[in-house]
Amino acid sequence: MIRPFFATLQALPVVSPADPSRLEAAAARAFHLILDFVRDEQNVAHPALHAMTTLCWHWLTRQQIFVYLDTSKGRLPSLSFYGVLSPGPQASQMGAGYLLPYGYLDLIREDPLMQCCAVVHMASRGCDYATYHLAPVLTELRARAYEAEFLLLWRPLMQREGLPWKLNRYLEGVLSTYPAGLSSLPQVLHYTPPTSP
Repeated sequence: MIRPFFATLQALPVVSPADPSRLEAAAARAFHLILDFVRDEQNVAHPALHAMTTLCWHWLTRQQIFVYLDTSKGRLPSLSFYGVLSPGPQASQMGAGYLLPYGYLDLIREDPLMQCCAVVHMASRGCDYATYHLAPVLTELRARAYEAEFLLLWRPLMQREGLPWKLNRYLEGVLSTYPAGLSSLPQVLHYTPPTSP
């Protein structure tokens, strides 16, 4: 299941930067492809991960969160999320989006596991936005714990398929900080993501 998916990611087309609209469309399709894969319960059999990624998918398909390609040509090193909530007790959502780095397709081809984790991380941020849990420090902690949970779930699956378990320094740090995944978080940071908006 993971091996053919990684092969698909590593075979993503090379798109000329001379055509920015085509490059943005290809990068957005790749983001959606990864999100669709990790939200499928057959690929990620985990209720909280499924709920969070499905909520993100709903918001994207309803165009309540958007995907953009960063055109700064290399200044944005990785996937990023922005969300704006109006201040005050009656907070309302003002806008949100995912920024894909200019070389996003190359990043996917080079390290598909890292980019699957990055999508899980971004889905967690989107879920916090959608459920009014967005907070600078706490959102980051929760997103990294979700990445660790995903890694713990996929490690035995990848080993079963004979795929190498090579983590970059960032993912090693995530697993070191959150060795029990979501259970490593203080209970106060837990909430059950809804499966639909």
